[in-house]
Amino acid sequence: MRYQIQKGGPARPEKNKIYPIKVDLWSTSLVFNAGHKIEVLVRSTNSPRFDVHSNTSEPVKSYDQAVKATNTVALDGRSKIVLPVTKIYSRQVSGAAAQ
Repeated sequence: MRYQIQKGGPARPEKNKIYPIKVDLWSTSLVFNAGHKIEVLVRSTNSPRFDVHSNTSEPVKSYDQAVKATNTVALDGRSKIVLPVTKIYSRQVSGAAAQ
């Protein structure tokens, strides 16, 4: 979050302020068929991929001083997930597999 607020470096978020966050999931090849559901998890860490942080915006000296992070998803229309809808291509089978 602290690198999402302003460009050029970290910034401390204000308590109870809602910030727009855009997450690019890069190119994926997941296909969700009609009627299927997906689950979205909102977390404040990506451990073990990235180091755990203390949620204090201060350099980590000890995790004994870490504070609990609270993540909120606004359910009034401001939070959304945009998934592209693409053309479905039929798989063509050729050769011996087609027989």
